[in-house]
Amino acid sequence: MAKRDILFLIYQNRSGSTFLANQLSAHADVAVTPEGHTVIHRMLGLAGDDLSLTDRIDLITAGLSRDPKLSSWQVDPEAFRQKASSATDEIELLYTLCDCFADQHRPEARLVVVKGHFFQELFQERGYDELQRARRASALFLLRDPRAMFASQRKSLSSRTNRPMQDNPIVAGLRWREAAYLQHKLAVKPHGLTVRYEDLITDNQMQLRNIAEFLEIDPDRFASNEGRASGELVNLIPEAQQHLHRNISHDPIETRIHSWRDELSEQDAAFVELFAGPAMKRLGYARTNLAALGISDLPAMLALLGSSFMRLMNWSRLTNRKSV
Repeated sequence: MAKRDILFLIYQNRSGSTFLANQLSAHADVAVTPEGHTVIHRMLGLAGDDLSLTDRIDLITAGLSRDPKLSSWQVDPEAFRQKASSATDEIELLYTLCDCFADQHRPEARLVVVKGHFFQELFQERGYDELQRARRASALFLLRDPRAMFASQRKSLSSRTNRPMQDNPIVAGLRWREAAYLQHKLAVKPHGLTVRYEDLITDNQMQLRNIAEFLEIDPDRFASNEGRASGELVNLIPEAQQHLHRNISHDPIETRIHSWRDELSEQDAAFVELFAGPAMKRLGYARTNLAALGISDLPAMLALLGSSFMRLMNWSRLTNRKSV
């Protein structure tokens, strides 16, 4: 089994990650995995589980058969178990799983893209040195205007809970701030790259070429349909998640960039801006609604703060770090 390079695609929900991943899957040298959040998150120990290596192998093997997302990888559980026998830790298990996916779907691939918003936790805990110990690994950070992201999260129903992905603008701002901090710290070449959703939509071909250059793959080997990268990942998305990804096979929709202006109240937009912090300006997102906040907005802010106590604890930890 070939040991391929690994690209971690790190993002927040509704930032265009599946659209980008589907386009990357159009490249002849690239295999792109579907999501496998719950099982992989636990296997890596990020959920707090104290697992032996055997427990981790059992968890993935069972998930490949039973988990709605991980089973969409279409990897034979026993084939994974056999190949995982030589792994020495959970990072090598993840890389072995990626190789098994590529062996099944694109054997000629020399790079595997594995996507997950929780990988930012992995990078915070391990860093590049540990993740690159077994093989070459890099990270692509996909960021989107936090107001647009929140507007989309509030409209999008989770396939697991059937509730909006996010309905609290303060939590949305805090999560974006955390992601922006990590991007600022880790998205440094040659190991990390940042792509903005807005640039991906407005200058799609140039962004794909920039990504190909970063990954050292031929930018002319993207399969295309009428000039647009046309990938295969869309065919592996579980039916329960398809309602969230209706646009990934279509041309980029530029109106989605600023649609939040009609979808959010001025107050909600201002709350997102306030808690997302000054990193918005660094990343090219003007904070245009802060001046509208006044004393009359205090009761609404306190109510939202009260419902997001745990996120505030994370935010407090963040503010003790170097400013982003």
